[in-house]
Formats: sequence, structure tokens, C-alpha cells
Amino acid sequence: MSSTSRNSNMTTEQNQRNGRPRSSSTAPQRLSLRSPSFRASRPFRAPSLARHQSSEVEESFHEEERSTLSRGIESLTYGLVNSILTIPALYGYAAIIFKDGAYQDDLAPLAKLVLFSSVVHQVVFSFKSSLPFAIGQVQDAGLIFLSSMATSIASNCDKTENILPTTLVTLSISTALLGVAVYLVGKFQLATLVSYLPMPVVGGYLAFIGYFCLQAGIGLTIGAEITTLNDWAKIATLDNLLFVAPALLGGVALAIVEKKAGSWLALPGAIVSLPIVFYIVLLFSGKSMDDAREEGWMSSIETEDGQPFWYVWQMFELSKVEWEQIPNQFVTWLSMTFVVSFSSCLDVVAIEMDMGKELDINHELKTVGLSNMISGVSGGYTGSYIFSQTIFTYRTKTNSRLVGLVVFVSEFL
Repeated sequence: MSSTSRNSNMTTEQNQRNGRPRSSSTAPQRLSLRSPSFRASRPFRAPSLARHQSSEVEESFHEEERSTLSRGIESLTYGLVNSILTIPALYGYAAIIFKDGAYQDDLAPLAKLVLFSSVVHQVVFSFKSSLPFAIGQVQDAGLIFLSSMATSIASNCDKTENILPTTLVTLSISTALLGVAVYLVGKFQLATLVSYLPMPVVGGYLAFIGYFCLQAGIGLTIGAEITTLNDWAKIATLDNLLFVAPALLGGVALAIVEKKAGSWLALPGAIVSLPIVFYIVLLFSGKSMDDAREEGWMSSIETEDGQPFWYVWQMFELSKVEWEQIPNQFVTWLSMTFVVSFSSCLDVVAIEMDMGKELDINHELKTVGLSNMISGVSGGYTGSYIFSQTIFTYRTKTNSRLVGLVVFVSEFL
């Protein structure tokens, strides 16, 4: 046997031992469509599959576009709903803070100042809070103390013309200093100190705020000041009962709607319907708006005072401020600072419990402090989270800062 033939036989036997099939050097190798080498060297996509995936991408894009538009409309809607809830309350807050007779002639511009203060609070909360859906406004927690300061200054000023400038400057300084104090509480992480407060103290504080607002509301209805238990006897006249009855019925109706109605539109709709019902009754009674004002059904102060919006800051006449009145309000300011800090912690905890998610209370307190500092410097009043409306907005799943934007634009306009 020749050397070439032996080498060929040896190569064939070696290939068979190694598991490789016998192949001819002249036979061409063919690749199957399922072969791994073919799939690796030449990716393949069926034309119909490509068209299907392209269609899915296009539908996904349009669905995302529709979803963005839908979320924007929802945010706009819920922003308007929150505005309907906040704006009427702010006019009431202005009447409570400046309930003394010395401020009645300036109540319209003072109400604008309260509205502007809420604009400031909402802007800060919308952009600084960790909750994009946060609603922050002038709040009832500070009303008791602001009203107390305003009434005290009205009683103790030497000159009548000095009352308003002294009050405005005092309330603004108090608000700004409160903001500094609350910010420092959050900065040094002291929010946990609230947990040491006894629950009876917490309950008593909340109950007193509710009583104070009820008392102020009844006083506003009959046009008289109610500050003591003896003052409640003022409503025991036929004329005053005629004013109080619709107010109480309206309040009870709103409470029932809030508790029983299943639709989120029910409460805003009920709030809007109350003045509509009033004007319908006025129309069928044959009386004019001037008659209603004369009889006490409407405020005798025009809401449009003919002044530009910056007129409210012209009332801060520093030359007429009786500066010696400011230190007299220190104890009231200290109480207000404690209560607002405490209530702000409670607000955050309430939001936290509803969300089922832990929040950084100290960060939220710094947000409250910052908003009060800016509000005070700009001539405004104390504010914090409105936890009920913040929770309401959270439950709508909008999760957008556009809600807050709509609120502060509505209040500014």
C-alpha cells in the first residue's frame, strides 16, 4: 500500500474516532435556515412580523399621547375643583382675621391680601414639596392667633389711623418669624418631638379650632362679634335667627354631601349651588341686590374697590406703625408658632397614613417654613398643608403639579 493511501485511511479513521462525519473536500457545504450559524451570521425578520411590530409601536405612541392629554385634562379639572373649595374659604378667613369693626371699611383689599398669601403658599408647595399633588393654603390653625393679634392691636393703638398699618406689619413679621422657626424645626429634625404630646391635648386643640370657626361663622352671619359664651344670646332674636337658619342648613347640607356622596364632583357642585340657590330665591322674592345689602343678606362692602391689585401693599404705611405694639404680641406669636408646627406635623402624618407610604416629615416642615417666610415677607399670613384636599387630589391619581398650578392661577386672577 502506498504512503498516500495509508495516510488517507489513517485520516478517515481518526475523524471517525473524533465523531466527525466523513466529508469530501469537493462537496459544497449547505446552511439550513434553522442552523445556528445562519441565524448568527444573518438575522432574519419576516416582513409580516415587522409590519405587526411597527403597528404596535405606532399604537403605543398614540396611546401614550392620548394618555398624556387625558392626564392633563384631569389635572386641570381637579385643579378647578380645588379652587372652588379654597377660594370661598379664604374670603371667610379674611373676615375672621379682621373681624374687629376697625377693619370693616378695608375688608375687600384685606381679602385680596389673604388670597395673594395663599398664592404664595401654593407656589412653594407645588415646587418644593415631595408631593407633586400637595395643596398648601392659608390655614385655619393660625387664624385664632392672627385674629387675636389684630383685635388686640385695634384695642390698644393710640390713633385710629395707625391701627391698620400696625396690624399689617405685625402680622407679616409674625408670619415670617414663624416660618423661620418651623424651618429650623425641620432643619434640625425635631419633628419627632410632636410624638410626646398627650392625645387629650391634641384632641382639645382640634376641638377648639372647630369651635372657633363655628363661633366666627355665626358671628359673621349675624354681623356681630361672638367671643364669649354670653355672646351666643345675640342670636336669640327673630331677625338673627332668619340669618342663622340658612347658614346652618347650608353647613349641614355640605357635611352630608361630603360624607354620603360617592362622586368627587358632589361637594364642589354643592358649594357652587348654594349661592345659585340664594340668587334664585332673591330673584323670585322681587328684591334687588341693593335691598339684600340693606337688609344684611349681603356684605355692604363692594368686592371691587376700584383699586389696582398692588394697592394692598400701599396700606403698609411704616410711618404710622406703632412699633411698641409688636412686642406685646410675643406670647401670642409663640403659641401660634407651636400650634402651626404641631398641626403641620399632624397634616403630614394624616397624608402619610392615607398614602400608606412613609414621608420625610422634617423635609415637609422645611417646605412649610419656607412658604411662611416668603408669605410673611410679601405681607401675607400663615399657612400649611390642607391635608383633606391633598388627600383628595392624591386619590384622583393625577400625581401632577399642574393641579397646584391651576389653583394658584385661579386665586391670583
